[in-house]
Amino acid sequence: MRWISRVAGWIGQLLGWLVKTLILAAILVGIPAGLLTQIGSPLPRTPPSVNQINHLLTTPVTDGLVLDLLADALWIIWVAFVVSLIVEVIATARGIPRPRLGPIAPLQHLASWLVTGVVASVLTASPVLTVAGQAAPAAAATTHVTAATVTTATVPTAGSLPTAATITSVPESSPVILATVALPNAETQTPDAAGQPAVYEVRHGDWLGWIAQRYLGAFDRYPDIQRHNPDLIPNTSGIHGPDHIEPGWRLILPPGAYDHGPQAHATGSLVAGPTTPNNGPASEQDPGGAPTTTGPNATPLPGTAGGPSVTPSAAPTTTPNTDIDPSTTAPATSATPTTATDDSGQPTPADSNDRTDAPQRSRTGATIPGGWVSIPLAAALLAAVTLLWLRRRHRYVPRPLHTGDDDADDLLPPPPVVPRLRRAVREQAPDLLHPDRPEQPTVAQYTTTLDSERPPLPAIGQTGAQLAGLGDPLPAEGLALDGPGAQAAARGLLVATLCSGSPDDPDARGQVVIPADALTTLLGAHAVHVQATPRLHVTATLPEALTLIEETLIERRRTLQDYDAEDPDQMHDADPYHPPMPPVLLIADEPGSDGHARLATTLQLGAPLHINAVLLGDWPDTDRRTVRGDGATSGEQRLTVLDIPTTIQLLTMFHETHTGQPTPTPITEPDVHTPTQTTSKPASERDTPSHDPADIEDDREPDVPFADQPAQKATFELDSDTPVSVADSTLMQPDPSAASPDPPPAEAAPVTAAGPRLPVRVQVLGEPAVHHADGSTDTGLRQHSRELLVYLAVHRNGADLTDIMEIMWPTATVRRAGERLSTETADLRRRIRDAADDYTNIKDKRQPSQKPIQPIINSGSRYHLNPAIVDVDLWHLDDALRDAAATTDPATRAAALRRAIDAHTGLLAENHDYDWLDQPREHARRQGIRARIHFADLIHSDDPQQAAQLYQAAADLDPVNEDIARRAMRAHAAAGEIVGVRTRLHQLRVALDAIDEEPSPETLSLAVELERDLERHARANPSIRQRHA
Repeated sequence: MRWISRVAGWIGQLLGWLVKTLILAAILVGIPAGLLTQIGSPLPRTPPSVNQINHLLTTPVTDGLVLDLLADALWIIWVAFVVSLIVEVIATARGIPRPRLGPIAPLQHLASWLVTGVVASVLTASPVLTVAGQAAPAAAATTHVTAATVTTATVPTAGSLPTAATITSVPESSPVILATVALPNAETQTPDAAGQPAVYEVRHGDWLGWIAQRYLGAFDRYPDIQRHNPDLIPNTSGIHGPDHIEPGWRLILPPGAYDHGPQAHATGSLVAGPTTPNNGPASEQDPGGAPTTTGPNATPLPGTAGGPSVTPSAAPTTTPNTDIDPSTTAPATSATPTTATDDSGQPTPADSNDRTDAPQRSRTGATIPGGWVSIPLAAALLAAVTLLWLRRRHRYVPRPLHTGDDDADDLLPPPPVVPRLRRAVREQAPDLLHPDRPEQPTVAQYTTTLDSERPPLPAIGQTGAQLAGLGDPLPAEGLALDGPGAQAAARGLLVATLCSGSPDDPDARGQVVIPADALTTLLGAHAVHVQATPRLHVTATLPEALTLIEETLIERRRTLQDYDAEDPDQMHDADPYHPPMPPVLLIADEPGSDGHARLATTLQLGAPLHINAVLLGDWPDTDRRTVRGDGATSGEQRLTVLDIPTTIQLLTMFHETHTGQPTPTPITEPDVHTPTQTTSKPASERDTPSHDPADIEDDREPDVPFADQPAQKATFELDSDTPVSVADSTLMQPDPSAASPDPPPAEAAPVTAAGPRLPVRVQVLGEPAVHHADGSTDTGLRQHSRELLVYLAVHRNGADLTDIMEIMWPTATVRRAGERLSTETADLRRRIRDAADDYTNIKDKRQPSQKPIQPIINSGSRYHLNPAIVDVDLWHLDDALRDAAATTDPATRAAALRRAIDAHTGLLAENHDYDWLDQPREHARRQGIRARIHFADLIHSDDPQQAAQLYQAAADLDPVNEDIARRAMRAHAAAGEIVGVRTRLHQLRVALDAIDEEPSPETLSLAVELERDLERHARANPSIRQRHA
């Protein structure tokens, strides 16, 4: 009966094609023919005279006149339809987006329906196997059976939509290989573990430059793709040049290629194999677009059980299997996948509606509580976090010693989602953590070189729509979002637009205009806490928002006229000194009927000026996307989706990064998501050995409770005078009443006849290391052992085991994380024992009465570094500053500050980045700055030269801090060093340029005043002029 349904379907398609063809012919031919035969030509034979026009206007209206007017109106509609039809045909033939002509948009819809129906009916008349063959090959676990009749293998396509390919019948004694295949998403499939290159299949409308933009991150890297495909794109002297590509070609991409986000002219997908050299499109040589079945000795793709895979093709080959009993037979079987694997590694039913009905979507993203974030946006958010800490460093003012280190209000952590984003970027696109920024040409380069020799301006970066996953540009008439994930997607667009661009890329720093009611729709009651910034404009109503946008339109049009340019792109290419025109995004609810016309007009005028809109709800005559809860859309894209708590936290962070001022009242949310222990883990960790062979004995060594160490007494109580805003997020201090030991010199380590050398010096300021008694340094710690050492040094009063496992192995199972923590703890204990020359943990050298020292103590599900065993430089820094604050004697305070300066030898865990390290590192930096500044304050009257050096060292620790720079300039002036004043001001300018700031008027006036005083003093004392040269 299958052939009956196929014939019926083919007849239905044919009838549909005939109906639409007849309608199209009737409109194109029937209407003008009827008008010409029944009414006549609308054009007069001779031009009308003045008397005829007057007569027409003064005589009563007749039936003939009304008929002529209706005929003229019908001619106008017919001409508009012909124009729409031409536009649709050209766009369809070239594979480019269709421009929307507002006045004739309904006719465009009719023309699009007819053209699409006629063309689609012709294209879909091809055999079913041609469509089924487009599935990319994937890894599979194979099952060998014997079939006596035709066997059908159902294989899911790259978009998780099952398609069927029929395997031809084979002799009864011949085995047939059936495969259950779990396909990755072909849209963002990356090279496999065996190092096979990524291959891109070209579609209609693709440009080589935009393919490079999507997968290599830069439009100008298209020659790299050409060099990897010399047989398809030979050289620059070819018929079509070095960037000509044809639909169906399969291009090998350079190593490291991955999907940076959708592009309007790069709509193809990653497939399995390249195009055969000197051949046309894949459909001409291989209807399935896929290689044949591999042999038994072929290398399986990742995820297989070692067997070959089956690809749907017209006549797949079969491979004998001698392991199967030939006498065993099986009836005709349909092998359908029963399970698939989701992004987290958890099996999910293959027949799930979410899986089978889901469109192709990007897999390069970070799953967060309540949403999903694309990798480009995650990288942009991490850049915003970096800017956040620079802003805080810029405004930091060191406080007097007696006030303590109460700067916890200025060291609030970034949003809890940031560590998840950093891990996702590190795993999927590590190059985005520290991207290679193009060198920016300077004004001097442009003013001193000829126009032809000037370096080109870097390309404008990704817009907020691109970061969020939408194509760019947005439709001129606006984009409508509906579906269960529409509001979450709008929140993602809001966040993406506000974090796009950078100080070096002002043309990409998008702005958002949003009415208060739309903001309330997105954020609920929390909308009242959102404060406007230079890039976020909240208006009372939609008409006010449109007024603001119209004012922007007028201003931009005037700017373009001043630069004799038609659009911002032309101005950008023509004049390097042009003012920036960043994208402006309007986010609004669907307006009432009285506001439709104004909104549509404003958007049509604003589209050429990078002004677009995203509308919530049903908006007529526009592109509409239905968004699911996970961000998947009806347009085969996946958009960033955010919940309300995460959006509130990110908007709070943006207020601080955009304005430089802290949020007056930090936004709190009782349901804010915090990182939690998860039980899933990546597949790459499943078979990883939990410890090295050398760790087995130490790994089995039980933790010694703190109570079992009577001779190693220490106090672990929180300093009640030191406020801590977030538990375990800032440096934990010991009891201030306990005596703080002075740091012993390296040669003063006690040595016993048959015992360890204690204490062991541990360095975490600078490169983390464990120092041996003989002066040697052990810096070769294991990665997580080093992180554990720094974490325990920071959390001086101990850390919960669950917190340690959560920050180090958040995606591992609880059991595996506990095993790894035991392994890393044993390795760190052994390193410290080796540094102390303690060999009692080795059975061959252990005396019956000896016990090994315990540098790490387990005091009831908490780990501590034993202060009787280790001597940590970070602790000396904190203790010395506390001693300096506790005394009023200048000599005693100076000695304590000198110890603090000696202890501060570098940044905390320098050259290492941990997800939790931002706050402790900044706290330690400020401690080092305070030690130098307060010591300089003590000695500046007696030794201005040394005071100037200390101020200079403090300013070098934080070049972006303006208050410290002013102190250093005053110290240089007091020492009579005018060059030092100028150098410090220049260094401050360079540092502030990274955050798009300039020295304040106070700093500039201070520099002018100091230079004037020094020059006046130099003129009065000629003997010291040389020092000011």
